[in-house]
Formats: sequence, C-alpha cells, structure tokens
Amino acid sequence: MHLTELAEIVASVLVSLGGGGAIVLGLSNWLGKIWAERLMEKEKARYQKELENFKAQLNRENDRTGQTLREKLALYKDAIPPVVDFIMALSNATPGVNVAMLLIEFEKERLATTALLGMFAPLPVFEAYNEIIDYLFDCLEGKRTNEFAEFRRLALRMLNEIRRDIGVSEEELVYRVHR
Repeated sequence: MHLTELAEIVASVLVSLGGGGAIVLGLSNWLGKIWAERLMEKEKARYQKELENFKAQLNRENDRTGQTLREKLALYKDAIPPVVDFIMALSNATPGVNVAMLLIEFEKERLATTALLGMFAPLPVFEAYNEIIDYLFDCLEGKRTNEFAEFRRLALRMLNEIRRDIGVSEEELVYRVHR
C-alpha cells in the first residue's frame, strides 16, 4: 500500500463521516425545532387556559361587586324616606293627629331598615343611622330639644358614611350656609 492509496482511503473515510455528521446535525436541529415548537404550544395552551380561568373569576367577582353595589344603593334609597316622612308628619301635625299611629308606622319601617342595614351596610353607616333614630326618639320622649341643626349634623354624618361605602367620594359633606 502506497502512501497515496492510504491518503485516498483516509480522505474518503473523512468525507463520508463529515457528510453523515452534517446529516445527523441537520436532523438533530430539525427534531429540536419540532420538539421546541410542541413544548411551546403545550405551554401556550396551559397559559391560555389559566388566563381564561382568571378572566372568568374576575368577571364573577365583578358581577358580584356590581350586584352588591346595586343592592346597597337600593337599601340606602329605601332607608332615608321613612325618616323624612316621619319628621315631616310630626312637623306638620295638627291637633288631634294621632302621633301614636305615626310612631307605629315609623317603628315598623325603622325595624326593617335597621335589620337590612345591619346585614348589608358597614358598621359606620349602621351606627350613623341609629344615632339619627335615637335623636328622634329622645326628642319625642322629651329627653332632648329638637334642633334642626343637630338633626342636619347627624344626617350629614350618615350621608358621608354612605358616600364612603358606595365609593362616591371621601370628601365630607359640610353645611356651610346659615339656615
């Protein structure tokens, strides 16, 4: 065997291994891309499912919060008229008007409102409402003198607590005129 023959054999072995190596490298690269794409699709699908679950949970929470706000608004709208009606009835009462009957009707509405506020309103709203009621009863029983300025102060305190609860404003309502 001559040196030239040996060189030809070595060269042909190297060429055949080099070509096979390139083929193996190309196939490995191709398979790697396919597996990476499959893994990425799997991860993408998992994250998409988590995102959909999060959106659904957020929508449920949003619906519940909106429903609670609507119920509170309705409750607060229903809580104020009986007090106003009762005060107006007492203020405009003529001799012979049965105050006891007015009081019975008011007491029925007050008890229902107190129970609803106790269930759904935060404690500051509940307490402010009861302060107004206590003031009215104290005035009726002669324990206090009815002063509109004091009633207004209590009413504004309750309205401020309601505004805080429903998120209207943190600013305090204050009576700044002279009546």
